[in-house]
Amino acid sequence: MKVRVGDIVHGEFGKGKIVATSAHWCIVEDAKGTEQALSWSEVCLPSEPEMLRTVRVRIAVAVDAEGNWHASGWSSDKGTPVEHEAMEIAASELRLHVGHYWVEARLPIPETPTIQAQVSVSSD
Repeated sequence: MKVRVGDIVHGEFGKGKIVATSAHWCIVEDAKGTEQALSWSEVCLPSEPEMLRTVRVRIAVAVDAEGNWHASGWSSDKGTPVEHEAMEIAASELRLHVGHYWVEARLPIPETPTIQAQVSVSSD
């Protein structure tokens, strides 16, 4: 499996995101924004199910000659982007359209944490 910038990895340092790579090391950023250089032997990839917990986003961006821009994007009820409508909305907000662009990314799907609690019955 090829490791790329943006991939989530873990190791003795905890869990973090790869922000730079070379043949012998990578730089990993943790949740607090702290970066550290690690050799590839110090980094483990998450299991396949964890790697699949991402969503592909495709965002329409229109830019005019003055550098103004507007973006739009969402997924439909079926989870597929409504691209034509998104680009129309992005372009409609600008008077002078020069360029239409797509920004694509894979974003992690947020996980809901499990909180352990105990319930006790009050004698009142």
